[in-house]
Amino acid sequence: MTVGRSRWQLAAAAVVAAVSVTGAVLVIARSGDASEPEVAAGESTAPTAASESGDTPDVGWTLDAAETFGRAFAAFRDPRYGSEFDSDMPGFIDGGGTLVTLIGLPNPRGYSLDRAVMLGVGSTDGDVRWRATADNLGGCADAPLNGKVICYTNGADGRSAIVSIDVETGALTRTDSDWMILALAAAGDRIFVAEGNPEDDDVEVHAGSPADPDAFWTSRFDVGAAWEDAFGQMLSAEHGVGLLELGGDIVGFDLESGRQTWTRGTPECVGSAHITRPGLVAMTHTDCGQGRVLGAEAVDTSGRVIAVSEGQTSVQLELDEPSADAPLILGDAAYSRRGGERTWTVAELRDSTVTAVAGDTVLLRLSESGEEVGLDARTGEELWRREADDSSGTPAVLDDRAVIAVGSTALSATDLRSGRREWTMPFTVIVEEDRSASGTPTLRRSGEVLVYTSDRSMAGLIPG
Repeated sequence: MTVGRSRWQLAAAAVVAAVSVTGAVLVIARSGDASEPEVAAGESTAPTAASESGDTPDVGWTLDAAETFGRAFAAFRDPRYGSEFDSDMPGFIDGGGTLVTLIGLPNPRGYSLDRAVMLGVGSTDGDVRWRATADNLGGCADAPLNGKVICYTNGADGRSAIVSIDVETGALTRTDSDWMILALAAAGDRIFVAEGNPEDDDVEVHAGSPADPDAFWTSRFDVGAAWEDAFGQMLSAEHGVGLLELGGDIVGFDLESGRQTWTRGTPECVGSAHITRPGLVAMTHTDCGQGRVLGAEAVDTSGRVIAVSEGQTSVQLELDEPSADAPLILGDAAYSRRGGERTWTVAELRDSTVTAVAGDTVLLRLSESGEEVGLDARTGEELWRREADDSSGTPAVLDDRAVIAVGSTALSATDLRSGRREWTMPFTVIVEEDRSASGTPTLRRSGEVLVYTSDRSMAGLIPG
């Protein structure tokens, strides 16, 4: 199906706004079932002061966007969000020894990333190993498939294609298509492509390979939306679960067969959804009109409801790496990820932000005081609390028993069980740049290297 490009461009401004917010969404956990007994918080230990010891990582390499591109105002961007519109989000796709990132010239007048180029950067040395032209990419899968980053384009000339970029060499392979591609994901040995005309409720999802994208199956799902609402990360494939989110509707499907397993939507729209271990989907419900959140639920792979929460609740987590037996947090309660049994309730969750579930610890930030709190994920017992400071921030990486967060001025590592600040690393120690022009940086792990990425810089941090 071919759809005029002018209709597709209706979503441009909405794409930029939605993607810019995506990277900063946290969980706001509030009301639950008041009939359940509350678990009394245990006596917490006051965390010790931040350490200035040798545990702080060393800066192994840095890469400057302007120098690398050869033009002032060049910026690094996350390839997952494509180059057709400027996502305003720095980042990369981890190819093991090679980091695949975008670089280009943000154009605020056209919401575009002009002269976009894909780069292959050595994760341990920061060397630029290859460059590949990357204009008009609609988006890319989160992780490489068989050594290739898989992207799609609907083309400035109206010609769609699946584009594969070799992680080691940057060589491009293009598979032309007649589809109007809406989204793409990859998992296991296959890619998943959503395409069609959402305004006519004519949307199909295909599973296949980059060279033959509908080789395994094709399924049509009865969902639709206006073109300006058909944007963002609409297609997900994680933990054995497939999700298609379009407008206020969501469909869960089996990755092997394409069979629809459950659906949610009108009269209550789905505001957001999050796939977590071991294949659970947590989602919010809204009133469809104002977008006011009415509650949330979590379902298993078959669509069986295992947890429900009422009131203002969100389900997105910046860091979601629970241990095997850590419960699911929804609203003010914890639920077994297997059977759905409620294991504990903590009233303080009703007025706090859950920033992470990391190992056996739940991290909160209290709304009124701004204090940071660590709870035992198995019992709900309070482990520690501390006042927030300039180095407090958004959890980004789980590092053994510590969580590394990105604050407003620095990175910091905090021991999960004691709340002790292990180390603090100001951004100015990593790179010297104009913070007002570089936006909020991101931090991710690639092997043993912590990779810091902002608009203007990339840096590899090596364990001290």
